[in-house]
Amino acid sequence: MEQHGQHPDTERRSSTDNPSSDHRQSRRLSLVKAKEMVGAAIGAVAKIAETRKEVDPEDEPGFTERHPLWEDELPPIYPHENHVPDILALEDAAPQIPIAPKLPSPKVEEPHLSESALRARDRWKLAYSTIRRNLALRNQDLRSSIGTGGELEGLAFGVWDRYSPRRIYLFQSIYNKKTEYVIFVLIILHVIIMILKASKKGAVEEVHITMDQLNILDATLTTIFSIECLARMACLGLYKGPKTYLRNSYNKLDLISVLDSWAHLIATRFFKKISFLRFLVLRLFRALLTLRDIEFFSQVLAIFEALQRSMEPLEDVMLLSIILLFFYSLIGLQFFGSDLAYRCLRKSDSQFSYPVLYCSHFSDRGFRCPSNQVCKKVGGNPGYGAQTFDMFPFSMLTLFQVVSLEGWSFVMYIMGNVEFRIAVAYFITLVVIVSYFLVNIVVAAISGVFLRVRHEHQALLKKNRSAKKFSFYNATVLASILKDVILEEKNKMSCAERFRKRSEQMKAKLTKAVSKTSSRMKRVMSSTQSFGSSFVSRMDTLADVNFDWDPEGRTTLSRKFSRSMSRSMSRSMSRGAKAARQTVASKCRDIVKSKFFTYSERFAITANLLLLCLHHEGMSNKLLYSLYALEAVFIIVFTAEMVLRFLALGLVDFMDDQMNVWDTFVIAASAGSIMTRAYPNISGARMLRWFYVNKKEAKKHTSIVADCIQGLGALSAVSFFYILIIFIFSVIGMQLYAGEYYQFYDGYPRDNFDTIFEAMFLWFTCTTADNWINQMWNAMRPGVANNWIAPFLFVAYFIITVFLVLNLIIAVILEKTELSDRQKKQIQKAEYLKHLKSRQKRLFSTKGSGTWLVGAVEGASAGVKSISKRLYTKKVRNITIPRPNAGYNASEALPGPSMATSSNQSAKNYSHEVSQSALPSRAAIHFPTSSASTSAFRPSMQGPLQRPSLSALTTPPGSAAVGKRASQILFGTGFTVAMPNQQAPNTALRNSILALVNQPSNVEALVQETLDQPLLQQQQSRKPLHRAESRASFELEEYEEMGKSFKLREQAPWYLSNTSLFIFSPDSELRLLCHKIVKSKIFSFLILATIAISVSVVISMSQSSGLAPVFTKLNIFVFTMFALEFLMKIISFGFLLTPDPYLGDVYNFLDLFLLILDALFLVPSWNPTQLTIVRILSAFRPLRLLCRIQGMKVLTTNLLRTIPAVMSVLAFTFIVFSVFSVVGVQLFRGRYSSCNTLVDHKINCVGTDLTSSQILGPRVWSNPTYHFDNFPAALLSLFIISTFDNVQNGYIYPAMDIQGAKGTQPARNKSPLNVIFFIIFICVGGFFILRMFVGVFIDQFGLISGSKLLTERQKLLRDTNRIIQRMSPLHRPKVPRFWFRKFCHRIVSSPKYPKIIRAVVITNYTWLSSHFAGQPAFLTVHRNRIEASFATFYVLDITVKLLGHEVRDFVADPWNVFELCNAIVSETMIMPETLSLRKTVGRVPMGLRIFRVIRYTPRLNTLLRTVLVSMMHMLDIVWLLGILLVSFAIMGVQMFETLRDGTCIGPDMNFANFGSAFVTLFQIMTGDNWSCILMDAQAQFPFCTLKDSIRGSDCGNSAFALFYFVIFITLATHIFMNMFVASIIDTITFGLLKEKTIITPANLTEYQLLWIDNEFDPTSTGYIGLHKLRSFVDRLGVPLGRRHNAAPQWYARIEWEVLTFHVERKGVPFRELLETLTLYKIGSRGLELAVRIEREKQIQKIYKAGATMKIQAAVRGFLVRRHQAKESKSGTKAPEPIVAKMSSMLLE
Repeated sequence: MEQHGQHPDTERRSSTDNPSSDHRQSRRLSLVKAKEMVGAAIGAVAKIAETRKEVDPEDEPGFTERHPLWEDELPPIYPHENHVPDILALEDAAPQIPIAPKLPSPKVEEPHLSESALRARDRWKLAYSTIRRNLALRNQDLRSSIGTGGELEGLAFGVWDRYSPRRIYLFQSIYNKKTEYVIFVLIILHVIIMILKASKKGAVEEVHITMDQLNILDATLTTIFSIECLARMACLGLYKGPKTYLRNSYNKLDLISVLDSWAHLIATRFFKKISFLRFLVLRLFRALLTLRDIEFFSQVLAIFEALQRSMEPLEDVMLLSIILLFFYSLIGLQFFGSDLAYRCLRKSDSQFSYPVLYCSHFSDRGFRCPSNQVCKKVGGNPGYGAQTFDMFPFSMLTLFQVVSLEGWSFVMYIMGNVEFRIAVAYFITLVVIVSYFLVNIVVAAISGVFLRVRHEHQALLKKNRSAKKFSFYNATVLASILKDVILEEKNKMSCAERFRKRSEQMKAKLTKAVSKTSSRMKRVMSSTQSFGSSFVSRMDTLADVNFDWDPEGRTTLSRKFSRSMSRSMSRSMSRGAKAARQTVASKCRDIVKSKFFTYSERFAITANLLLLCLHHEGMSNKLLYSLYALEAVFIIVFTAEMVLRFLALGLVDFMDDQMNVWDTFVIAASAGSIMTRAYPNISGARMLRWFYVNKKEAKKHTSIVADCIQGLGALSAVSFFYILIIFIFSVIGMQLYAGEYYQFYDGYPRDNFDTIFEAMFLWFTCTTADNWINQMWNAMRPGVANNWIAPFLFVAYFIITVFLVLNLIIAVILEKTELSDRQKKQIQKAEYLKHLKSRQKRLFSTKGSGTWLVGAVEGASAGVKSISKRLYTKKVRNITIPRPNAGYNASEALPGPSMATSSNQSAKNYSHEVSQSALPSRAAIHFPTSSASTSAFRPSMQGPLQRPSLSALTTPPGSAAVGKRASQILFGTGFTVAMPNQQAPNTALRNSILALVNQPSNVEALVQETLDQPLLQQQQSRKPLHRAESRASFELEEYEEMGKSFKLREQAPWYLSNTSLFIFSPDSELRLLCHKIVKSKIFSFLILATIAISVSVVISMSQSSGLAPVFTKLNIFVFTMFALEFLMKIISFGFLLTPDPYLGDVYNFLDLFLLILDALFLVPSWNPTQLTIVRILSAFRPLRLLCRIQGMKVLTTNLLRTIPAVMSVLAFTFIVFSVFSVVGVQLFRGRYSSCNTLVDHKINCVGTDLTSSQILGPRVWSNPTYHFDNFPAALLSLFIISTFDNVQNGYIYPAMDIQGAKGTQPARNKSPLNVIFFIIFICVGGFFILRMFVGVFIDQFGLISGSKLLTERQKLLRDTNRIIQRMSPLHRPKVPRFWFRKFCHRIVSSPKYPKIIRAVVITNYTWLSSHFAGQPAFLTVHRNRIEASFATFYVLDITVKLLGHEVRDFVADPWNVFELCNAIVSETMIMPETLSLRKTVGRVPMGLRIFRVIRYTPRLNTLLRTVLVSMMHMLDIVWLLGILLVSFAIMGVQMFETLRDGTCIGPDMNFANFGSAFVTLFQIMTGDNWSCILMDAQAQFPFCTLKDSIRGSDCGNSAFALFYFVIFITLATHIFMNMFVASIIDTITFGLLKEKTIITPANLTEYQLLWIDNEFDPTSTGYIGLHKLRSFVDRLGVPLGRRHNAAPQWYARIEWEVLTFHVERKGVPFRELLETLTLYKIGSRGLELAVRIEREKQIQKIYKAGATMKIQAAVRGFLVRRHQAKESKSGTKAPEPIVAKMSSMLLE
């Protein structure tokens, strides 16, 4: 018997230790009874866990409370201990894992149960836990994550239960590693069979296997896969249940592939049709699941998952893109139908003109053929009939070609000639909106989702690498389980896994052995020095040894002595070797780490590259052999360098550095090249060491290029995924189009699908977007099987690769340069400290514009180095200002304009003094505002006249110029630059921002803060710590102490004066007048108008003629205005040595330079060359806008600050291009030349013959314009290739046609391996370098602008606040009183009405889309009638809306105005006459109807409003890009106006006037055929005329053209467009992506709708009563409103803050309340650190004031109630309570 009170565990241990006790226990309880109880427990567990199978009840909180009767399902518990079943018997009955139970949570025991009954109940609970845990372990066999993964549930086909042994056995047989590897091999084999079957149609050489054999193998594998699918269905079930077969995407793909395979086999067997699309190749993604245990393939699957997950957030964006494409397609169908089919024919022979001219068949517009030609519809549409606007599908396809920017200018110019010249705007707007805006939104979404998925994947890998924590309770059990798991996994390991594990073990052993051997050799070498002296003593010892003779006559030494001798000798030799090796290694290490070695190494690498650049075509053999000898010398030097590094670092450290491995490979390959001359010398690739930073120095020396280079490893998965996509599309293309191109009338094309390699090369070239449209047209030709699939196939490939996969490179680079939130907060802290230091540096200046001047002057004493540093960084020393007297009063300053205050400002002034005479009322409690919002002027710099400075008199604190830091703060919180000047109620957030923005000019606040510090410290020493003060979770006091530590100085720089030009004092009337004029808005608008006039004058200039008289006078007016502005500014601000001088703003240097140019332009005595230079420089006149528009100035400043990073990337790009250039010169110099006729060698290229144009002419052996004959030409060619312009026809195909020695005529595909050079360069120089440029620019631009330093929460607050600042209360329409109008109002307000209108619009648009060019006349009549009925319906719709709304309410909605105008125009244009103006005008409203779908789709409506709001922040970028285009267009007109017509330069593309130059430059910016324009602009004699009596010279300028176009491409394409992408990624993705964030634009819309509710603000005044605030917040709900678990303090804090911006007699304003609620939801962590600190200072004062008011109200209520109680008790009126003294005590 157990002792009373003994614990069950004690009893169990005692019974376990004592066998007799076990015997006695087993007597009391039979095993049969235990099994019955176990069965009952299992039944109870299964019944309880029916609804929640995934959660263990023992881990659920409150399980016993939810299931209080769970024990009733078990056998009855007898209170007597003799009848209590023992736990050991239960465990013997169901032995799984002997796990100790969790300690039960303490509960109150029922008083009516005895102790033995309670102990019995605890044992039953333990039994329940054990059985439940055993069931959980059993369920582990019912799920698997191998392969596609699966879990058994329910009934399979209504037959097999979840616990059926056969079903479990089948499940375990399918879902295991061996089966997965078999399936993987079979899928690969099946794909190979598909490739062989497709090759049978197109291969020139016969494949050694018949089609019947391939079909048999195909059918066999299809049967195996069918069995696999059926087995999986039997295991998982078909579709009922979340874990069934069809619920998995990969299982669906398997089933589709199997059904598709059977359909193909049946079609091949019975219908003899072998050209059939197979989806089996898509199973390669499913095959990768087998290899996902390998980290590399798991990263590939992560990419696939990222692309899948990015589709959902982009649903709305894709829908909006489709609507835009539909609109443009319908407009193109209506305007451009059948236009591309008309061409000019010669009247003489009815043949096409040369070149082919497209003409207009209209008599009133378009291009007219010459007099000897006629315009006819002949030849069909371009692109074998596919490039047309005749039908809606082809119109969509043509527009997608325009969006892809390949050959789009051809369509644009034709439509401009055939229809209207204004048609150019149609295509330009399409390119800007879709190609540059929507496509980049997709890039941003893909990048963001990819980064998140990659982070999740890396976190998962890290978790898997770490030790798994099992949720068992016993360490002994854990060890045994781990042992069993290891043994079980080892038995289940496949051969490949065992081989991989053994190879890893062997590698570890080999590394250990090498390490031991090296250590022994070190010891041997170290002991060599002392070996000689020790050997003598050893020999002396050896003489004393006794020798024993064995029977065979051999002498033996003592074993002890022999072992001692061998150990001693080994130890001595090891020490010598170690010492010698350490000596050599240390010396080599010292050499390698020296700066001289580094500089020498880089000098040798650079010299080697320069040596390789000397190779060129036509050089002598002597020079060639000399270069070869010098190359060999450099290889020897490089080899010696590598040996030195190896000796210094050792094998392990040497191989650990990736650059050492790369250098070793390059040197070995280059040595082989020099010895064999079989391939080019690649030693120039060592130039990468210039940009490499090893791991040890990465923290000390950071480099953006080094980070990108280190990110190359992460691109391996992206590269593999890209190759996999190419392979899949190649197999599909071979199935569809192998052997289909042989019947083409113009010959067999070079790009085809006959073999897998040719197909992969075709798709690779499509990725470059060069000539991809021709590949699609070849597949769409008439007579090609499955030609209808080609558009879908090629468009899908282009979207996947060009728009999605390649842009993942940007995501990888951004991931490498991404900062963690912790790093961002640290940088924000450093920026805040810099801000504190800069306060005293900028106090002498209102705008802070003269700091660079002060820094330069004060740095003169420190030397030239200090001056250059300060000029570069724009940092200054601590300057001083005169300290005003303590009694200084702002009212004593000279009169000046005061800060305008609104009527409600008095309610916001905080008073620190409380009246002692009476208790203040609720309205008398004044809440604090920032010092920045008060009207305080900056004190003067005490000059000679002891008067305030002019800027202090005339510049209000709120209107100070916004600097770089201030703009970062404003933009980082979502406000605009104009916010400081807005007259609106200021929240605590706004006051905090104003305090930071205006702090440089608000000296009084800083001085007062400094003066009041002792008083504040004295007050704080008396006051106890309040709760509001202790809530500073981020240690506000620490930052306050930092701010107090920066003291203001007493003296100002001696050389600064308030007297401008040493003449005009601050109180000069002329100076005050000039300042007033300069600061007036009228003068600013006049200056902007003058800038526009100056630009128009420059645009009107022509190279061949002078200015018209009117423009000459305008030019004089422009110079006069800008000279007058300059004069007034230097009088007002001073020129140099004043607080805010004219030259203090660096942009004024540009303004002054342009003013000098204007003066030079007026000089009449310039010669033509000088005049051309002056005119070219006058193209910079538009840059004057940079000095006047603040947003553009900030943007330009940020752009200029990215120059160091951009230059480093450009330098890296130049090095990479140089390396490829020297290799290209060695490979292709002199090999691109050819004869213009068919000859076999250069020596035969003489005489005359028919050229390729079928024109008789002389034979000429010539070189193309772009070639590889020398280094500069090769560098230019590679730059053109990197832009993907004319890559195939201009570079790849000529290289593949090279044959034989130099001088041999090229032949088709004689050197196909040459394509490898171009593929490598396109991947490196095109794909990687270009995307790296984009990624680096986005990263650096974000760092400099401050957007990248914001955390995700801060970005959310910024983006939300941007939308809030442009929101206003919705206008609620008024219900009419007349019954009919009320009925109409009820109709339009019905929720079904928008759905009806949307359905009608979609139906109408579908009907319009069915229109096609050349339709019969009767069909046109019927279409016009149906269109008239739709127009009538829209008129009725707008009539009902007019009747149902008041006119004011109707006009208030812009959508109503849009629909009214559309309906009126549509109704007036019904049933138009053919070729009439009504028909032309009526096409536009028909296309605009599609946008009505946006209005009646709430998601799209919200999306459109978000886009419009976000695009406002991109206007500065658009303006800046426009300035660039205008300036370069003006320069182009001045240089290339008279350029002759060439291959591309002609009537359409030219620089003859500003309009044509602007359109041509826009085309060049898109990269479309720009190299051809460059070639024409470089035309020289004899291909042009040097002197002409009429036009002059029509030749180009080779050097200027090259500089002009390369600079423009670099600026426009690589910088400005990347800035566009950076802005989109940073600012526009919020609200456009359908993501789950804390706050979405839909939540803001809910706020707007609730605001105009009848209870709050039905009349849309913009204010609600303060008494309605609580009800409004409660009804608003989550996320902005009150939550169910919100604490009472939450609402109190909101109410106290609302009181700070509450407007008397109006209420709580709309926008300010939304700002406050949004900030409380996102949290103060959503604010930048500086703003957060300032807001905390404000909010603590607000909370203290609010708490004071609440205490006062409570005391007042208590006193009033007590007073009323006394009155009621005494029945007489008691005297008024005296509460003033108590109120004063409370406030203190």
